[in-house]
Amino acid sequence: DAFVKEGLSPEDAAEAASAMLAAGPPQPDIAAVADLIEGGLDPEEAIAQAHNIAKNKENAAAARGLAASEEEAAKKAAAAEEQAAVKSKLEQSKVAAAQKAAADKAA
Repeated sequence: DAFVKEGLSPEDAAEAASAMLAAGPPQPDIAAVADLIEGGLDPEEAIAQAHNIAKNKENAAAARGLAASEEEAAKKAAAAEEQAAVKSKLEQSKVAAAQKAAADKAA
């Protein structure tokens, strides 16, 4: 049992394993749980705290991913805006050239 390898008594290890299964994903780090139990928390409370830490890490990773996606979308929007500006200038050049050609032809 991983909890016994981390130095917990068989009773604490069994209680911690049971609480860990009940907590569901994300699974907390076993060494962190063992440290909390050795620090004086009962196994259920240690699992709950470690589970919250794991969930916070998972949420932080998701937030970083979302921020990266938003940054990428902003870069794509800026590139599209720049491309539209270039196309607009090109169209303005064509119009100006056509107007000059028409003026030269009329003169």
